Amino acid sequence: MVNKLVSVVVTTRNRASLVQRAINSVLNQSYQPIELIVVDDCSNDYTEIVLRDFSNQIIYLRHKESKGGAAARMTGAKQAKGIYIAFLDDDDEWYPTKIEKQYSIAERATSKCAVVTCGATVTKNGSTFNSYPVLDGEIRPKIFSSGFITIPSNHFFNKDLFDRIGGYDLDLPAHNEHDIWMKLAEANYETKLIREPLVIIREDGRKRMMTDVNIRMEAFRIFHDKWKDIVIGWYGKKQGINILNNYMVSIYLMNAGLVDNNGDKKGARKFLIKSMKYVKMFNFDRKHYNLIYQIIYYSTPEFLINLIKYIRNLLKRITNN
Repeated sequence: MVNKLVSVVVTTRNRASLVQRAINSVLNQSYQPIELIVVDDCSNDYTEIVLRDFSNQIIYLRHKESKGGAAARMTGAKQAKGIYIAFLDDDDEWYPTKIEKQYSIAERATSKCAVVTCGATVTKNGSTFNSYPVLDGEIRPKIFSSGFITIPSNHFFNKDLFDRIGGYDLDLPAHNEHDIWMKLAEANYETKLIREPLVIIREDGRKRMMTDVNIRMEAFRIFHDKWKDIVIGWYGKKQGINILNNYMVSIYLMNAGLVDNNGDKKGARKFLIKSMKYVKMFNFDRKHYNLIYQIIYYSTPEFLINLIKYIRNLLKRITNN
């Protein structure tokens, strides 16, 4: 049986030192044939020079101005000719059998299977661990309870079904990854999970690329307004509003933590303030102690936090002595 063409879209911006590794991990795949498309989101480093070394092995597309990761993926998707399509971020890489194993599952799946996912080996804060998506089977029933644990570099889409839902929504200035899973759920599509790490993600030594805090908050607002009526239609008004508000609180506080880790406490407080709109509808229980802690932490003046940390460290030193 002749293998079907798989399109791979590598998106990159100002990571000339990393994109070579990502490209090589595609070229070293055990599966063939692969159409490799590299979309440069208007890099201003030496990325274009680096990519010349692969001129006979890739289709190179370049944005004249930066449009963001989702737009870069869609630029590649519009050029893709494969039956299946997979996306790879420039700072991630694949194990050699990633495409082969996902293709095998996709070929045996039902006609409603839109995407095959897999696990990832993640290096973060000096430790290495495996991370896996939760969803397997029908997407809609567990879309919110799954926590939206998704990584673009893990996905292997049926190109026809990807096109039917319109791919990534470029009207959203951010938060496109959660949005596309909502679109898959709305279309009653399914997913298959390979519980094996086939992607390598290195969090250490790289700066997380995050859009502006205000842009992300606007994206969250658009996401909420876009999906509110649909979620209510799925679950009923009371439960639907509760589920969506729980999600909004979680997403605002998660982003508060991310920007705080990047040293932006002012941005973290902005996310906190926005989250308060939904907190009144949030059903706190023992599982949400961490969220309660975050609310207290980001609403406490910085000088007081620093004083508490100083006293705590001082007490530790006194105790140790």
